[in-house]
Amino acid sequence: MTLPRRTATLLASALLAAACSRGAALTDPNSAAAPASAVQSQLPAVSRGAHASPAGLRQIHSPLSGRVVRIVAPPGSEVVPGEPLAWISSPTFDEAVARLRAARAEESAARVRAASARAAAVGTPATVTLPEEVAHLAAQKRRVALATELKPIIPSGRVGDDTSLYALRAPERGTVIAASVGQGEAVTAGGPALFTLAVAPPPAKASE
Repeated sequence: MTLPRRTATLLASALLAAACSRGAALTDPNSAAAPASAVQSQLPAVSRGAHASPAGLRQIHSPLSGRVVRIVAPPGSEVVPGEPLAWISSPTFDEAVARLRAARAEESAARVRAASARAAAVGTPATVTLPEEVAHLAAQKRRVALATELKPIIPSGRVGDDTSLYALRAPERGTVIAASVGQGEAVTAGGPALFTLAVAPPPAKASE
């Protein structure tokens, strides 16, 4: 069946208008009919998340609550793994340091007692373990276990006499591109990210 010329023309115009409307919906992020994927594809790369950056993004959170004493690496800073981003004063960190110091002091005292007992045990074969040496070994094991428990807070497992602030450190090499906290502000363990790090790509291997 052949449609009248006028009817065919009107039908063609209607189909063309519908196609144009669909095309506009796919490219206009303000259109209510635009699919989410089409809108997302037009957002800036950084706003779409870590996978959008060739180098990758890393959100850095504080593992403990406290207050920021100093920002060491503001946005724009290039950092290497282990470099401090901020220093945080935290009662949780103070308690962890005190526990580790006490464990080390206990181990040191037990070592001294074991050495004294061995020196006094004239004629005792070296293969015989003295009670003081057993106590020293037990103190050492307790210190190691505690250091393992506190590793998220004190990664090195060592504390100095001047250790009083927690260092929030860069986990990887890269550039700090954002900081959501300032000096003097409170932070919460597991709370919002304090820093965003653009992770640097691994160095290229030298050709042989």
